[in-house]
Amino acid sequence: MNLQVYISFNGNCRKALEFYSRVFEAKINKTVTYKELPSHPKVAIEKDVEELIAYSSIILKGNYLNMVDVFPGMPLTRGNNVSLTIVSNKSNELEVLFNKLKEDGNVNMELQKTYWSRCYGSLTDKFGIEWHFNCEE
Repeated sequence: MNLQVYISFNGNCRKALEFYSRVFEAKINKTVTYKELPSHPKVAIEKDVEELIAYSSIILKGNYLNMVDVFPGMPLTRGNNVSLTIVSNKSNELEVLFNKLKEDGNVNMELQKTYWSRCYGSLTDKFGIEWHFNCEE
């Protein structure tokens, strides 16, 4: 199991990704735009959103710094735009932690299978910290 940091941006993720990769002399690991995501029949992506970053990361000495542009219309408060992700290859380990952290908190997305993970979910704990849970192979 490892812990990863996610930073959300309001349309300037690409610039931040390039900046942080230069500052930390770190390799850009992956970049996916919203138009590159698998299509979803209920979500039409407007042209001005297609090139925004849906997922990106740089590797800092074995640790991932993940960055994303929030989808237009979603709230983003500067200073509160950092979340933590628990990554494990054991879905039962994620379920135990998810159930403990959701106590007196708010579940944003129940643990479930997604196109990128066999078990993914998110919640905001009782202290206002946003947690994501991602099961990787």
